[in-house]
Amino acid sequence: MKLWEAFLSELEKELGKEATSRWLNPLKVVDYDAANLYLKAEDAFQVLFFEKEIRKIALERFVGENGRKIKIHLSASDLPHSEKKRIELPPSSPYSSTPLDPSHTFATFIPGEKNGLLMQFLEAKTTENPLFLFGGPGVGKTHLLMAIGAKLQLEGKRVFFTHAETFTEHVVKAIRSGDLVPLRQTYRHVDVLLVDDIHALAGRRATQEEFFHTFNSLHSRGCKIVLSSTLSPCRLSEIEPRLISRFEWGILFEVYPVAQDLLLEVLKKRAEQLQLVLSDEVTSELSRLFISSPKALLRAFHALALRAKGRVTKEALPLLLSDLLAEEKKEKLSAEKILKVVADYFHVQVEDLLGRSQAQEVTLPRHIAIFLCRQELHLSFPSIGKLFSRDHSTILASNKAIGKKREKEPEIARALFDLKTELASYSYPRKEDRKMSWVKN
Repeated sequence: MKLWEAFLSELEKELGKEATSRWLNPLKVVDYDAANLYLKAEDAFQVLFFEKEIRKIALERFVGENGRKIKIHLSASDLPHSEKKRIELPPSSPYSSTPLDPSHTFATFIPGEKNGLLMQFLEAKTTENPLFLFGGPGVGKTHLLMAIGAKLQLEGKRVFFTHAETFTEHVVKAIRSGDLVPLRQTYRHVDVLLVDDIHALAGRRATQEEFFHTFNSLHSRGCKIVLSSTLSPCRLSEIEPRLISRFEWGILFEVYPVAQDLLLEVLKKRAEQLQLVLSDEVTSELSRLFISSPKALLRAFHALALRAKGRVTKEALPLLLSDLLAEEKKEKLSAEKILKVVADYFHVQVEDLLGRSQAQEVTLPRHIAIFLCRQELHLSFPSIGKLFSRDHSTILASNKAIGKKREKEPEIARALFDLKTELASYSYPRKEDRKMSWVKN
């Protein structure tokens, strides 16, 4: 296609011949018409490069002879175009699915020894429903959900991927508009529903009620439901028992982190495939710089594969990965940080939040701080009780109170949104780091 070739020539002037030859020239034109161009990549890394570096440019500058924009569809699948068209939701729906990351496929997932049975299950066609994946942060739950979604889309299934937080926002929006029909038409008329971080529904009664009926509607029609959580269903708190029982109807799999030595070995092999020269010294340095999670290390490697040219040295890493290193060095979120952010937001002292005052200007921020310690750090109620010098039942009641108020009182929802935005400047702690060592025993 001459338009595509001309577009590549323009990009070569900006990106250089090496990057264009490595990542863009191998893309094969499968089909095209006046408004669409269908490309096939050789592997997921080419897709990743295109999505991160080229997609935005193409949206602005790739146009036909008539001046109309041409949409580029990119796939790493070997299926012919006629078999891989995706079934989209009606464009009139105000609730949209979160786009799947094209780099999150089964081929790019590193399972490790402990996840062997899980991968065998996912590769086989099974009828168990729902599938519930649980495990700590950074083990690859989101990656697997998206890989499942991509595979089923290629089979012609209508897939809807969302986060539990997004589902909650959609429910709140529907309730406030007084019209739940579009919401139910969207969520209950799909072939596959993938929900990430289902534990985030904790304490949200209206959302849980809607999800309960959505689950029943899909399950009764044999539609696939896949959920992920940091905890197994039996350990989820503030989730209605009837939902917990449904989570356990199908099959549960724990997703385990990959051993560091295996992870590094896989990265070396991938580097060889990409003709990226990484010495043992460089891979060791990568693992030292990105220790927060396997996810952080993989992200750094993918960025390196896209940015590096030829042999990579240990000294070049800080320059090539400066943005990711800055994120890695973010201060870890802790209960202490939550207390400080909440206290500053409501113009009170941390000592007030931990004290015995029952004044309204103190009790509301205190309840919110308790709620955020539970939501953001997943601390146990006894641990939070120890922090605030209160018993388990008091902490539980405070947490529930904020859960109810945020769905009914816009000012509470706004405060929580502002506070979570502020807390996002800190990096999410690993499970073993979620301690309150600064609190006296």
